[in-house]
Amino acid sequence: MRKRIIIFAGGILCLTLMAIGYHLYNMPRKTAADIQTDKQVSAKELFEAFVKDEQAANIQYGNKILEVTGTVTDVQQSGADLSILLSGENSQGGINCTLVSGVNTPAPNVGELVHIKGRCTGFIMDVSLIDATIVNHKK
Repeated sequence: MRKRIIIFAGGILCLTLMAIGYHLYNMPRKTAADIQTDKQVSAKELFEAFVKDEQAANIQYGNKILEVTGTVTDVQQSGADLSILLSGENSQGGINCTLVSGVNTPAPNVGELVHIKGRCTGFIMDVSLIDATIVNHKK
């Protein structure tokens, strides 16, 4: 009898843990739009900070919610995912912004000035912003 109770309790515990894991896996990601902006910066300033001193820039901007202003130089759509490349004037690189999938935001045109809010994840050829949303854009 005691053995059955232990097996039954273990089964209930396993089912509970599986349900919690399933819920956490399918929980929607928090977007940058829902979080307060830590810093506002231009695309040129942000890129140049990472080129000049990557470690110092990671301390200053890494894993922070940034609102970046820049000119759209490229827009790429891959299924539901939209990536926008921003750059400042005379900049050698840019800010690669991956927008939150599933949000129906009209893609800006190349050459437009946009304000994009996202989480800075570091520097790999370009500075990366994830979970981004377009704050506004003007021609």
